[in-house]
Amino acid sequence: MTDQEDRVYLWRQPDGYWRWQYALSGQDGVGDTRLLSHTAFASREEARAAAGTAYPDVSIDDLTARRRRRWLTFGCMLSALGALGALAVVAVAARRHHHSAQPTAARQRGSTAVRQYGVRCARMTAHNLG
Repeated sequence: MTDQEDRVYLWRQPDGYWRWQYALSGQDGVGDTRLLSHTAFASREEARAAAGTAYPDVSIDDLTARRRRRWLTFGCMLSALGALGALAVVAVAARRHHHSAQPTAARQRGSTAVRQYGVRCARMTAHNLG
């Protein structure tokens, strides 16, 4: 005895037309039957009606709704990553600004030390020559 389940799958093609496919799954994937609709339909309703006429007692599974949910999830994840990236850029910019202010003070202290050293050297030279 085999465990078989039949379904009709409905989807929208990249060209905008709708198709359906009857699928009868055999046990463990052996003996699968797939029958593609002979024509493409301009609307979802037309494709659903044709599939329902051909296979009235079989449930119709709209694959487009699944893809839409997947893209919605992907879009939310992409937005979150974008926000995280923007936050990282702001944090790096703030850190660079904070650190760029400190070297200026250090350079001023350093230049003062250099001036003082130069003055000492000049005094010693004047003392040794004089």
